[in-house]
Amino acid sequence: MSNLGVRLIYSSSPQQTTISQARYDLTAAASAGYIVFAGGKTVLGTDWQIYSSVVDVHKVQSNSWDTTQLSIARASLAGGATGDIFLFAGGRDASGSCDTVDVLDISSGIVMWTTTVLSAPRQDLAGTAAGNKIIFAGGQNSGTYYDILDIYDTTTRNWISSSVALNDAVSNLSGAASNNVIMLAGGMINGVYSDQTTRFDAGIIVSTPTTTPSTAASTPNNATSTNTITTTIAESTFVNGPLNVVGQQPITFPGLIAQVFAS
Repeated sequence: MSNLGVRLIYSSSPQQTTISQARYDLTAAASAGYIVFAGGKTVLGTDWQIYSSVVDVHKVQSNSWDTTQLSIARASLAGGATGDIFLFAGGRDASGSCDTVDVLDISSGIVMWTTTVLSAPRQDLAGTAAGNKIIFAGGQNSGTYYDILDIYDTTTRNWISSSVALNDAVSNLSGAASNNVIMLAGGMINGVYSDQTTRFDAGIIVSTPTTTPSTAASTPNNATSTNTITTTIAESTFVNGPLNVVGQQPITFPGLIAQVFAS
């Protein structure tokens, strides 16, 4: 009797391709078998400060690209996605920091755009997502730094009214999430780098954020929040249930999700 086994074969080198427009200071978000790159700055002649509205959409299953447009050309924006909804928020356009949020809905298999706005115009903010919520944190506008968290509910397609905030007001921070734990870290205020982190736990029932104290000097901010928690975010859709994935067959295990592409 022969022994049966599984051998995993990996490509020895990455595939290389190009996006539709050369640019920098863009953002990206991924979900449901789509990887999306939006906005940025490009060059025209000797001018390196041309803002871009281009959105490149990569379809993972077919290994193909589509191109669409933001409502406003801008850079230094943030992206976040969960399920079939992608948000691209804030940034800087030719007039300064903006509050525009472009909402990309791929639930129908067709690219559909709507727009909404952040609670304050700002650039250099962070975006991440957990469960059915997409969160945009921090940022700055002409030297005013923000501790704001804007929380978008992809089920109701509305912003959640909340006074939850970062522990400090910073720009140029980063955010990530895993199993409904959101972590926001680092950043800068008036040229001083931050080592602070803000963590949201418990499958995102928002309580007082757990933060690590900063050892870096900071400058008092003129756009602060009370840090009073008034909002409860609903239960996870990442764990203990399949995702609504376009063109894919989800497989779920307790605390783990693996996805197999349908042939």
